[in-house]
Amino acid sequence: MIDAAAGNGVDVIQADLTLMDDAFHADMQIEIQSDGTIGRIGRLNLPVDRRLKRQAVLPGMINAHSHAFQRGLRGRCESFALRGGNFWTWRDEMYAFVNGLDADATFDWTVKCFGEMLRAGITTVGEFHYLHHSANDDSYQLDDVVLSAAAQVGIRVVLLQTCYLTGDVAMPIEGAQRRFASRDIDDYFRQCDQASRQLRKSTQSIGLAPHSVRAVPIDDIVRIHQRAKSDRVPFHIHVEEQRQEIERCVRHYGARPMELLLDRLDVGPEFTAIHCTHTVADDLARFADSGATVCACPSTEGNLGDGIADIGRYLAGGGHVCLGSDCNVRLDFNEDMRWLEYVQRLRLERRGVCTDARGDAAGALWRVATVNGARSLNVNAGIIQTGRHADLISIDLDSPALDGWSPETLLAAFVFGCDSRVIKGVCVGGNWIV
Repeated sequence: MIDAAAGNGVDVIQADLTLMDDAFHADMQIEIQSDGTIGRIGRLNLPVDRRLKRQAVLPGMINAHSHAFQRGLRGRCESFALRGGNFWTWRDEMYAFVNGLDADATFDWTVKCFGEMLRAGITTVGEFHYLHHSANDDSYQLDDVVLSAAAQVGIRVVLLQTCYLTGDVAMPIEGAQRRFASRDIDDYFRQCDQASRQLRKSTQSIGLAPHSVRAVPIDDIVRIHQRAKSDRVPFHIHVEEQRQEIERCVRHYGARPMELLLDRLDVGPEFTAIHCTHTVADDLARFADSGATVCACPSTEGNLGDGIADIGRYLAGGGHVCLGSDCNVRLDFNEDMRWLEYVQRLRLERRGVCTDARGDAAGALWRVATVNGARSLNVNAGIIQTGRHADLISIDLDSPALDGWSPETLLAAFVFGCDSRVIKGVCVGGNWIV
């Protein structure tokens, strides 16, 4: 377990290199304000409180989509019948696991998960939280369990308070889904208000998240989205992870899930669609034009056999993409950045699919893991800049994995050649936790 440091952190830090404006700069000093935000940055000639020798400082990474309790499934779902498994057989195993969780076990797994994220350089997590209830009650006891676990660990969290009303499109709740469900949309809104009152304001905020068109009727999704826009909080929803979801939505509504959402909602930058694994090109183009974000979860999508979203097309159309760890089968955002690009290379048989206008893959992937996640979660982080949260990581420049680096190649070497073992320090709101 990670012990979160007390106090307001150091006043001035200085590393050998600092990542700013897409480039590493030598011997920069970063002034940390008493409120945990970044003050002045530059060669300030100030006394240094924390000298990070042979280290580079970067913004902390931002995980826009997690189900922390599913960390407890790691290793439990990797044996298959002769015909193999799929998302739906995995979901059956997840439901069985949920039936054995109480508040203490949920807290323990959430602490383990969030602590592992910090060690991997993730300083903010969007917790897409739908395991609300203990067995045999509907008290939403587990909402504060998640917030308490985040506070103990020291990670910044956006509680994406999830609405779950139906077992599938127009189907009743059953079995383990009762642990997820609200009585109705008004009950959900009341609990959002209650969860907001439980937030630790310095490192915790809230967003609204209908689980999917499978789990929330479209009229209620419209109401939740209107509330999110009115409250100026993030709106997240699973979209088209599985073909079966699309087929059932078309049968009931006469439209694909993304098509339905675009037709019924006033979609904008507050909107993040998780996965979009099977979203068609025309819908992706409309979604990109809206200014909304797609959250890709490469480790989970690979583990569950979901498929490959057309992320290259979405980026080329001006769309925003961020990253999530989802079921937390693996927590290493370096790996997720790589695989976001690598699966596109395998699919298209060419290199450099996820790049910026300069053709820079590492820079584009780094923005996916940082500033785009901050945008999705509406947190003032993801970049080293005056006024932003002092959410930082440092990497070991003497790590064998980085041998041969130069300031010009360091980011690409870190993204494509390293894992979380090169991360030496992690700071959230000015507090050095790792």
